Amino acid sequence: MSERCAGWSGRALVVPQRRFTAALLSLFLIALALVSAPAQAADPAAPSEAEARPEAETMPAEASGASPWEHELWSGATTMMRIYVCSHARRNPSWCQDEPLLPSKAPLPEEQGPPLTAEDAAWLRFLERTDPANLTAEDVAVIMRRATERRDPQAMEILGFLYAQGASVERNYAEAYRWYGRAYLAGERGVRANMDIVWGLLQRYDLESALALTREFNALAKGAQLPMTPGPEGAQASSAAGQKSGGGSTDPAGL
Repeated sequence: MSERCAGWSGRALVVPQRRFTAALLSLFLIALALVSAPAQAADPAAPSEAEARPEAETMPAEASGASPWEHELWSGATTMMRIYVCSHARRNPSWCQDEPLLPSKAPLPEEQGPPLTAEDAAWLRFLERTDPANLTAEDVAVIMRRATERRDPQAMEILGFLYAQGASVERNYAEAYRWYGRAYLAGERGVRANMDIVWGLLQRYDLESALALTREFNALAKGAQLPMTPGPEGAQASSAAGQKSGGGSTDPAGL
């Protein structure tokens, strides 16, 4: 009884030990086969993964020494972009050596507007050669004709100045205001300040003429036609060109 137990115990200890050794050996062989299988399956003639990748991908642009602006995407950059890159890039691309194609100066177009007539050209020459403070009777007649026949706002403004100053004509504040007003209605808005000055002088020295002008311009505001012939006072003044009397009044405003 005891011998059987001892024998049984001995067999039980020996048999599992052999099985465990065999199992470990099998696992080692399987692991060795798994490790060596990819290396044996690979084609020795095929390039490695590092060799298959192009050099541009394996080596950064910074390490290669080439400017990132050399990329073909910048080959068609605009002129302003090229100038900016070549002025601010840390490493200029090779195309910075090329001269930028700057736009050339565009020629001016032909003069616009209506053609200059012979009469207009003569008027411009007249303005260039004449002195507003020293006009002859013929000069005043030229200005009056230009103002009445051509309704030229510049000529109207000159007449307003002449009558307000008493230059080459007899001073007449009513005629000065009338011609300044006509120039204003013709589009010469810059004469408004002079109109205010002359109106103040009219109220001070010639109230009756101021009232007459008020009625005249009120009628114009209601649609009356603008008379372009000089008034009776203006006609007398233009015929007396060269006289510079103040009409018995002084000019405190210095016009």
